[in-house]
Amino acid sequence: MGIVADSFLSKPGSLVLSMFPNILGFGIGVYALVFALSAKFVVEVQDTAEKQNAMSGTGKRTVLALNSDMSYPLIVLIFALAIGVVQQIFPANEWLIVGCWWAFWYGLFVTLEVVSTLFRLGEHSLLEKLESKQKN
Repeated sequence: MGIVADSFLSKPGSLVLSMFPNILGFGIGVYALVFALSAKFVVEVQDTAEKQNAMSGTGKRTVLALNSDMSYPLIVLIFALAIGVVQQIFPANEWLIVGCWWAFWYGLFVTLEVVSTLFRLGEHSLLEKLESKQKN
């Protein structure tokens, strides 16, 4: 009992190839925002990470976690696009169909991670501006 060749379920590669280039562009744009972060924000994040390291005794947290929060989803989206291309080349391979569906849903999941990180950055930026206005 296989997947019907002309059904929507048998063509996840076309779905990935139609959606993920736009999502990847969005992710790259969000990642570019990391380079526009104020020095004050970066220092605050590092100070918070160092305090958490001192409390937990692990020494594993650093401001570079923000970089990985942004870059990992982009790498996942690139791999999902590659799987989508291969699935389009070999449309009858059921393993590729399943793998492409998995890559599609995981790609959407990591896109939510990017949006969540963007929300946290925006929230902090707004609070920082509000705090500086109240000091003046």
